[in-house]
Order: sequence, then structure tokens, then C-alpha cells
Amino acid sequence: MPGWRLLPEKVASGDWIGFIDSDDWIHPQMYEKLHRIMQKEKGEIAACAFQKVNGINEELMNEIRQDGQIFCYDTEEAMRRLITEQGLEQVVWNKLYKRELLEGINFAYGKYNEDEFWTYQIIARAKKVITISYVGYFYFQRSDSIIGMNYSLKRLDGLEAKAQRQEFVDQKFPELSGTARLNLFYSYCYAYQCILRCLEGQERKIGTAHIKDAIKRFPLQRSDYKSESKKQKFWILLYKISLTITCRLRNRWKIGL
Repeated sequence: MPGWRLLPEKVASGDWIGFIDSDDWIHPQMYEKLHRIMQKEKGEIAACAFQKVNGINEELMNEIRQDGQIFCYDTEEAMRRLITEQGLEQVVWNKLYKRELLEGINFAYGKYNEDEFWTYQIIARAKKVITISYVGYFYFQRSDSIIGMNYSLKRLDGLEAKAQRQEFVDQKFPELSGTARLNLFYSYCYAYQCILRCLEGQERKIGTAHIKDAIKRFPLQRSDYKSESKKQKFWILLYKISLTITCRLRNRWKIGL
């Protein structure tokens, strides 16, 4: 297990907790809006939309509509949307949390993609999660950010987080196991495409071994992808025949990159 940072509730004193990265910024009314919605809807987590930017742009903040649709989800539906990345993201910083949800759950220390080790555990504790399409958070994406940089073995931390999430879902939300397993499988396949495209020598060997061992650990079942399109089923069957050949073909044809 990795080392861990201080628990959020040990360094914060309020009843509500939010996170802002040091180089990002928020709309002046973001937390006020999220708190008001949580009070009205009796929610425990509220999340707003966010905008990626490459510099401070006050005109952009003024141009973006600051109202939006509100959606409320129970625990299972919130977990489903987090897993499928449909309306609820893994990031911690576009949300406001009821303090008690965070007690005893800390952040992984020394890990990239640390949000992915943490967020699903908090969502699983909330009886009601609210999202609003209003843009309240502005994410400054540097050229050397995790998202922007070339692929490296450090990015495998994100797959480790999703593997831990799979074990958690299997135990706590078995009805979502297939959905989580399919998302994990796609994540592994995308990562392997990146490894083949970006890494060489020993790093490629390490990454390849990690991906192939992980796929064997969480084998995809036929029922997991029965609702997928014919096109996706075709690719899944090819993956099962030869992961390496399929990923090389997708790289050559620039599919999924």
C-alpha cells in the first residue's frame, strides 16, 4: 500500500470541504451556489461543470452561462455515473463535500492520479449526489501536466487506482461489477496502446507485463459487454484473440488516441 497524506478533516474545520488546485481558479459564486443547492436538495456532495483553460481569462468567466440544469443521484446511480464518466468525474476539485463523508479516507501519497484512489470511496458514502451544469471551476492545463505529458510508467498509477476500485465495487456494489470491469478493460487497452506508441526497451516490457497480468486478474465476461455496439464487440473479440496485434492496429489507424 502507498503512503498516505493527512486526512482532509484533520486540517479543515468547516462543515463543508472543497479542494482547489493552486494554479486553478473558481467562479466567485461557485461554493455559494453548490452549498445552496445542497441545502435545498438535502445532498451530501455537489459537483459543478468545469472549463479547461491555458491562462486567466476574465472575459471567458463572464461569457459562460452561470446557471444550469440540476441532477440528483442516489448512491448506486452516482457510482454508475462515476465509473462510466457520464456526468460525474473522478476529479476532487469541482465539488463540495459534507465533512463527515471524508472522515477516515485519506489521499494516496506519492501517486499520480491520486483523485482516482479517493473519489469513488467518498461517492460510495453519499446517499445523495447533486450535479449542476453551471461552470464554476476553471482548470489550468499546463503543457507538463499529467494529462498533457507524454505517456510514462507513472500513468500506471491510474490503472492501479481503477483496479482497487474494481475490488471495492465487487464487494460493495456487485450489481455494478460488470460496468466497472468493462471500464477497467477499456482503460487497460488504451494504456497498452500508449505503451506501444510511446515507450521503448525495459519500460515497454514493464508496462506490457503490468497490463497483461492485470487483464488476467480481472477477466472480461461476455455479460459485461452484451449491451455494447457491434463495433465495440468486434474490437473486444479482437482484443481477446491478441491484445498486442489489436492495439498495434488501432495505433496504426489512429483509433482511440
